[in-house]
Amino acid sequence: MHSLTHIESSRLLLRPFTMEDCEAVLSYQSDPVVVRYVPWPVRDATMVETAIAKALHQTTLERQGDFISWALVQQSDGRLVGQMNAMYVSEVNRCGEIGYVVSPNFAGQGFATEASWALVSALFGTQRFRRIIATLDDRNVASRMVVEKLGFRREAHFIGNELFKGEWINTLVYATTIDEWEALADNRV
Repeated sequence: MHSLTHIESSRLLLRPFTMEDCEAVLSYQSDPVVVRYVPWPVRDATMVETAIAKALHQTTLERQGDFISWALVQQSDGRLVGQMNAMYVSEVNRCGEIGYVVSPNFAGQGFATEASWALVSALFGTQRFRRIIATLDDRNVASRMVVEKLGFRREAHFIGNELFKGEWINTLVYATTIDEWEALADNRV
């Protein structure tokens, strides 16, 4: 069984947040463009501190509804570049969900794709999950590109299905199963 405490990729480390991360997190969570497609509002310093304090206590994915948020940092210099999130969606169906946010200062460098690959591999490695999904606003082209690069399948495109931040949006659902993921991993160089 794989640990979800620290997850590494070639350039990145997913680690638990600390209160020292507040300033770096505030730099992107206070940006309206960054939070447009994520399920929280533009945050001020107090809101970021509250969110990180809560994340300190969310450290396992053992039961349905459990949620973990990791700091996404560069291994080379320890700089925080964003965050990775995972939720235990269904125990019966052994389904998890991933999400990610990368600071605009680090966008376009493949960090979300690399970290997502490491996270999905770690989630499947726990043997708790047989399916991982990503649900996103269909206007979020960058996020769509990440899941497609990962090899996730597009399973659904819901039209006007969710009232999100005051407007009706269309959502896309992407997924992969452990068998599909292992086949992709075998072909990945």
